Amino acid sequence: MWYGGTSFMMADRAVVGLFDFAASAAGARQSAHVELPIVDVDGSTGMMRAVIGPASQMLARRIDDGSDDPDVDAFLAELGERALPYGHARAAPDGAHPLPDIDLE
Repeated sequence: MWYGGTSFMMADRAVVGLFDFAASAAGARQSAHVELPIVDVDGSTGMMRAVIGPASQMLARRIDDGSDDPDVDAFLAELGERALPYGHARAAPDGAHPLPDIDLE
């Protein structure tokens, strides 16, 4: 994922949840501070703080490194709860995978 001039890795489900949250916040012209569950290159997990707002520009692509994604259920539940006042928006059309495999080389 790329955001704020830097790149980092997140579980696929976390990225999709973040995109949906960002779309909901943008639709309501709101911004929010979020703590993102990230995965370091050595496989360890950590947190990164970000501000998501109407003008946020995020890009993501799938990376299959063979490892299991970390548990992000609590992160997704929190984003869902925080998005309730904004209404519901989806970053990708129903049935479309929001993280396509893109060859950037």
